[in-house]
Amino acid sequence: MESVWWVFKTLWEKNLVYKGFKVMPYSTACNTPLSNFEAGLDYRDVSDPAVIVSFPIVGCDLRASLVAWTTTPWTLPSNLALCVNPTFTYVYAREPGGNVFVLAEARLSTLPGMRKRDKSSNPENLPEGWEILRKVLGSQLKDLRYEPIFPFFEAEMKVTAYKVCCDGYVTDDSGTGVVHQAPAYGEDDFRVCIANGVVVKGGILPDPVDANGCFCHPVPDPYLGKHVKEADKDLIAAIKNMVHPNIFKLTYERPNMHTRTTLFFGLT
Repeated sequence: MESVWWVFKTLWEKNLVYKGFKVMPYSTACNTPLSNFEAGLDYRDVSDPAVIVSFPIVGCDLRASLVAWTTTPWTLPSNLALCVNPTFTYVYAREPGGNVFVLAEARLSTLPGMRKRDKSSNPENLPEGWEILRKVLGSQLKDLRYEPIFPFFEAEMKVTAYKVCCDGYVTDDSGTGVVHQAPAYGEDDFRVCIANGVVVKGGILPDPVDANGCFCHPVPDPYLGKHVKEADKDLIAAIKNMVHPNIFKLTYERPNMHTRTTLFFGLT
């Protein structure tokens, strides 16, 4: 053990060690990260809420909102970016009430009011009152700015965050083709946000969840002190009052949770 500490000390003195983060499976009961093997030991089906949330685009001539999908509403207070697939076609769709939503063309059916489609209604195969105003590639959405739905980290992150990123990991077999990014809680989220300058290695990484899996400062009441899963219903209620969500249930497999873990890395 003394040899290990001597090696670490030598690396530190040569400025070859830096502090960083890695998103890993985490047990809130044990207050510790888990190996992939440990996380898989109790992998089970659970019923969790999924939400579709609209994020207003800053300065959009159509006053459109990006529509993102997530199965982890508790990560929305830490949202820093949205991600689209650069090769997918995205549409600006106006619903009968006048709201304009941006999502992947292949995922139009996920919008409220779009599920029952009249095949004979018009060439776009849209229900009555709906209209496609614009079609673009995902790459054309890159760097669009949007308004965050929760302002908890806006002051310190507004310069680099709350923008659209592009990455091929976004699929069109579920969701809306727009993925909410909370880099403290998702491996792909962290990778995409690092690559797009939303966060930097060793820099600020918003993570308002303590070792017990409960919300902490700066997240306020009624979420403060609650376990993140218990806070889901309060967050969904708040979102319903702010934006235009579509809320439903689904079943999927997942471990306890994923969160950022502080690690020290050696440069080689």
